[in-house]
Amino acid sequence: MCQSELSRSVRRASRYFLAGVLVTAIAAISVLGVQQSIDEFGPSWRAATGHGVAGAFTPERVDAAGRGGRRQEWRGTFVSTDQRIIRRDVVLDTPPDRMRIGLTVPARDTGARRVVYGEGTPIAPVKSLAVLVLMAFGCGLAAWWLVGRLRRSGGRGAAARRQQGSSNDQRQATRDSKALRESTVAGLSRPAREAAGKPTQTTEPLPVRRLRASTDGPCPTVVHVDDHEVVRLKIVGLNSIAHLLPKARGRCGVYELTFADGQRYVGQAVDVVTRFCAHRRTWSDMVEIAFERVSRAQLDKVERDQIRRREAAGVQLRNVVHTTGRLGASELDVLLPSAEQRRWLADHQPGIVRLGDRPVDSVLQHRSRHRFNRLQADPRFTDELARLVGAYLRVAMPVPELTELSYWTVSALPSTSAATYPRLLTVSVHALETLFVYHERHTPQELQIRLNIDGATARSHLRTRIGLALMRPVEAHYRIRPGVLGLHFTSMRSAYDALTRPGIIKAARQLNLDLMRKGPALNWKTHCPDLVEHVLSV
Repeated sequence: MCQSELSRSVRRASRYFLAGVLVTAIAAISVLGVQQSIDEFGPSWRAATGHGVAGAFTPERVDAAGRGGRRQEWRGTFVSTDQRIIRRDVVLDTPPDRMRIGLTVPARDTGARRVVYGEGTPIAPVKSLAVLVLMAFGCGLAAWWLVGRLRRSGGRGAAARRQQGSSNDQRQATRDSKALRESTVAGLSRPAREAAGKPTQTTEPLPVRRLRASTDGPCPTVVHVDDHEVVRLKIVGLNSIAHLLPKARGRCGVYELTFADGQRYVGQAVDVVTRFCAHRRTWSDMVEIAFERVSRAQLDKVERDQIRRREAAGVQLRNVVHTTGRLGASELDVLLPSAEQRRWLADHQPGIVRLGDRPVDSVLQHRSRHRFNRLQADPRFTDELARLVGAYLRVAMPVPELTELSYWTVSALPSTSAATYPRLLTVSVHALETLFVYHERHTPQELQIRLNIDGATARSHLRTRIGLALMRPVEAHYRIRPGVLGLHFTSMRSAYDALTRPGIIKAARQLNLDLMRKGPALNWKTHCPDLVEHVLSV
């Protein structure tokens, strides 16, 4: 056997060896997949037929699963009906449509390792059968493809060797023909030599026209509003809008989501496609999105203007930031019915606080006591100042003993603006300081009082609008709540007098209620229960 044939035999043997290794690996993966599918098929089939241990599942968190986090995976605790079986950190298969954290739903435990099954038909049996079929089909297809490729590679090798031999013969014949032609042309005259040396003209190939493939799907609708281009997209059933908003055209701008119940949400994003995916994991009832391309420098302004227009038109928004208040349902309605909120807002009389009904948090009280002791030792904290803060809580907070800690807090000697305007104490609602006593850093004995109220409500009363000039009003710009008017006082008497004016009381109540409807108190960790009891008892 010659050396060339030996090398070809070695290469052919190596190809068959690699093919065998690949087929073995695919078969092993298929067996593992089939085994896993069989393990999942049994428990899911028992759940589908009503077998297993009945109980309840309480979700504790939701994780993003699947490619790109498009699928929600609810994890929580399963407790059997007789409370003998408790399984923690398990996944609920086939959750209901309106699933949420803390909502207990019926479930069934059939022995799966980390899964319990809901009341609906489990998708695991169908998925397991599909995996079995796909694995068998994939294994057969891979074997067929490898065998066919080996046959074609062997045939192509022999054809290439035959073609190489014929190419060598053709090149040799071409060289012989060229030498004969040169020797023949050398004996011709000059014009004949020039004619013989001209190359044969060939026709140039026609240019190929490339066509862009079109994709089927929901087409964007482009409308022009005040010379601005707005793209509207129907997004029911879509997990992403990347194919509808090409990155080359820009994805930075302001968007407006429309929900199935008619509510809307206005937001901004540097990449609206990424933001849409985040919203999809939070809200499942989005039906439409409107998008306007805006430069980064104009995002805040355009977003604020759009929110103002929607609020003026009476549209219910799900926004928290930049809105004057939450028009839709709020968590506060559970604690304080909306009818009672409206009655409290229309009144201006101070409420009666039942100190015995105040919330009790011994850990928080112990943690804040050292700051309260420091504040009591401060000679600037007088009984007159304590009575002022107590009067504010009675007149500006709805049912103070009920909403304390959850919706409003009082902090003693907070660290806010300690380098410029240190605070003596602060009353906060949601994420905004509504009343605080402070001083300039270099003049600690000159205390000043700042009272934040709703500007539109204060200006709606003629007598209040006339008296505002004496209260040093300042337009405050808070991102969490626009339209705030800040009143400055340098004496306790003037501040106490302002809290007796019906117009100021209504404006303070309007601001505080709007903030409570936005969400609970964010500064609850610095709340000082001893300070609240002191100012309400003086």
